Amino acid sequence: MLLLVAAIVTPMFSPFFRRPWKRKDDIIDKQTTKNKNASVSVVLISHRSTTSLRDTISLVLSQEWLCKYEVIVVVEQGDALAENILAPYVESGQVYVTYVPVRSLFMSKDKLAVSIGIKAAHGDYVLLTDSSCVPSSNKWLSMMIGHCSDDCPISIGYCNYVPEESPAFVRFIRLRTSLPILNKAVKGKAFACCGPNVAFKKALFSSTDGYRGTLQFAHGEYDFLVNRIADENTSTAVIMPDTTIRQKDYTRQLWRKAQLAEFHLRKHLRGYDFIRVSCFVDVLIMYINYIVDIVIGALAVATQNWILLSAAVLSLFINIAIRTFLIARTAKNMAEPLPIWLVPFYELAIPWNSLLTIIRYTFADKREFTTHKI
Repeated sequence: MLLLVAAIVTPMFSPFFRRPWKRKDDIIDKQTTKNKNASVSVVLISHRSTTSLRDTISLVLSQEWLCKYEVIVVVEQGDALAENILAPYVESGQVYVTYVPVRSLFMSKDKLAVSIGIKAAHGDYVLLTDSSCVPSSNKWLSMMIGHCSDDCPISIGYCNYVPEESPAFVRFIRLRTSLPILNKAVKGKAFACCGPNVAFKKALFSSTDGYRGTLQFAHGEYDFLVNRIADENTSTAVIMPDTTIRQKDYTRQLWRKAQLAEFHLRKHLRGYDFIRVSCFVDVLIMYINYIVDIVIGALAVATQNWILLSAAVLSLFINIAIRTFLIARTAKNMAEPLPIWLVPFYELAIPWNSLLTIIRYTFADKREFTTHKI
């Protein structure tokens, strides 16, 4: 009996058990009408990737919005490819381009680019993204900005890699990492974001002194931005297919670099400790449950106790079935295609992926994570 109770209860510790996308339609309709006349600046950071810049800028310029919105693209000085792509849009007045210096002392180019883009914006609200990311819909802007207001000036959107260009396990890990972030944002206290997909009131950036106190970190420009400007009951998460953006620059090397950077900086984010502990507890309980079921099943075979064996097998099956259902439900609601028959193995691989990241971090050059390379 205890085995069956444990099999049913333990999946409730999983990040997939909570449903940050769960909202009533009337609440959504009410929120999306708040900012229909707001002035908006879309800030696009392009110094990291120009390969998908043409697709991104085309989709950004085709967004549905009642008022005119400006598009600001921040490029690295001397990036001839980006300048050639943007030239027609600049000449037609659709896009304004500003530049990041080739060298930036005591501040990462990522943070400097974001700061320059926000300061160049004329709109009351800023929608921030990256040139490597492509909106899934022409309603992306209206949904993200529509959920902002004076009372709730920050909205966080979901971001993951393009399914056809990235391994399913990588997208599973990113989905699982994003869920606690989105859950906190839905409750009003965002502490990070899921990638370059965030809208906020411009005045928040200057009122909180921008990146002051985090300039030493070479990465985490989007996470630290949200971590600094967010306060109690000032954020929400907009989780719909229309607000999802897809990152197109996946490579194994960039993925490993992102995991190392995340491991280094997340412990410096306010509010992250509880999330880290809860995710650890979920994996620990999952493994304990599986091990207990297998050990009891083995003992039942050795003692020929077929009733106990049946209970152990049933407990194992129920546990796997519930966890698979929770992941499948989340993947469906967040439009994240995953091979469902593989997700139990993906969950088992979580601690080993984390261990591999810790090992890589241990032997990595720590100067890669700081701008103060002295």
